[in-house]
Amino acid sequence: MEELRVLLGGGRAEIEIKKSKFLCEVCPVSSEEKAKKIIAKVQGEHKKADHHVYAYLIGLDPIVQRFSDDGEPKGTAGRPILEVIRKEGLCNTLVVVARYFGGIRLGAGGLTRAYSEAARKGIESAGTRVRKTVVELELVLPYDMMDQVLHIVEQKKGLIKKERFAEVVCLAVEIEKIQEKTFLHKLKEVSGARIQSVRLGEHLR
Repeated sequence: MEELRVLLGGGRAEIEIKKSKFLCEVCPVSSEEKAKKIIAKVQGEHKKADHHVYAYLIGLDPIVQRFSDDGEPKGTAGRPILEVIRKEGLCNTLVVVARYFGGIRLGAGGLTRAYSEAARKGIESAGTRVRKTVVELELVLPYDMMDQVLHIVEQKKGLIKKERFAEVVCLAVEIEKIQEKTFLHKLKEVSGARIQSVRLGEHLR
């Protein structure tokens, strides 16, 4: 995955449909343990709510995803919330919706729309940003190639994280994963076999 959308922070939203209130809380989470603690907190804050529906999606490889309808008809609550999280392209995200039943049944379609809308509004209130996958490379090159390499790094919007000067130059470079192939091709094009590269790993920035 070359980029990932994450929450800027927590968010809340409230909607009312046919006298039923849907109170949504959205939180960034990095583990199931944290997600479960927040779900328990929301349940404690809304003890009189008729349902505490949730969904969360955590991690990349593997992805952990869970949802609960908490007594609502199967497929009308937790799964629609999970689908909203997916459609937003979000990861490490928990959405909990507490429902106070207003006495009027909404039907399966109405429930699905209500929980989806509450989730969307909660996510909107939290805000999101894109994190990109970057690759860490170590480049070993002769001194006379230094200016050319720095120019290519700049062209590809990379970052020089560390420099070491000895008999040759060693550079620790961070480059967006989407740029990796063209970056390495360009280095080979200008230097032949004079620049060595080692892939050290990748992470989100």
